Amino acid sequence: MGAKRHCILSKMFLWAHPENYEHIAGEQQRVIVVMFTGDEIEDYNRLIEMAGKENAQQAIKDIIHDSLT
Repeated sequence: MGAKRHCILSKMFLWAHPENYEHIAGEQQRVIVVMFTGDEIEDYNRLIEMAGKENAQQAIKDIIHDSLT
C-alpha cells in the first residue's frame, strides 16, 4: 500500500479524527476524548474516587445527561 493511500485510510479511523467518527462496526456512536491537565487533575482524581476507573465513563455520561435535562 502506498504512503498516500495509507494516509487517506488512516484519516478514516476512530483515533485519527474521533470528532468526525460516526460509527463502530455499523453502530452509531460518537466519541469525545477528554484530557485533564493542570488544576483539572484534581477533578479527574475526584471522579475516579467517586466512580472508580472502571465506571468513570458512565459517570461522565450520567453527569452530562443530568446537566442537560
